[in-house]
Amino acid sequence: RMVFYMRAIGHAGARQYLATCDSRVEKCLARLLGFSTDKLPAAARTQATLPVRLGGLGIRRSADHWHSAALAASSSNYALCCRLDKKFVWDQEGWSQTATAYNESTSPNWLVCSRERPPRGLEQRSLSYGIVTATHNRLLDESDAVDKARLLHLQLDYAGAWLSPQLERDNAIADTPYKLLVRSRLGLPLYKQAQGVIAANKS
Repeated sequence: RMVFYMRAIGHAGARQYLATCDSRVEKCLARLLGFSTDKLPAAARTQATLPVRLGGLGIRRSADHWHSAALAASSSNYALCCRLDKKFVWDQEGWSQTATAYNESTSPNWLVCSRERPPRGLEQRSLSYGIVTATHNRLLDESDAVDKARLLHLQLDYAGAWLSPQLERDNAIADTPYKLLVRSRLGLPLYKQAQGVIAANKS
């Protein structure tokens, strides 16, 4: 549903609603991991949005990818709109604003030209990968040596195999061990420092 919303309402005004949804998802994750504040540290929240292959949990932020969806939808729909309506007028201003917002968030290799007509062949998956790459690089740059080593280790083959849906169906991991695994993956403490008990036991 969120992908449809991003593709259908392709303008910056939709971002505040997407951000609200993202915030609720992040609060839910924090509660599942035993955080009473309903808020994870910023670095952990960012890491969780990365794909599993890059050390994350695959919980993508809609507010970070709305322009990817909007640009891809415009690219695929422009020719059809012109065929259906000979008097179709392209929203050049909206396209330029969306392309500019995307270019400010993505890696240099994924920049989109804000020209008169949308280029054909833009795919949402490819555009989102540019956002993911930029987010991953920024997270590495802002991490200390220990966290950087942890993040790079999580990119090794099978490092996230336990997050596979197939594994969850065939060999479900109990709640507390699962919480501990996720905490460890996100670089979060496994124990409450004051009481010395496993924080994940509290749900």
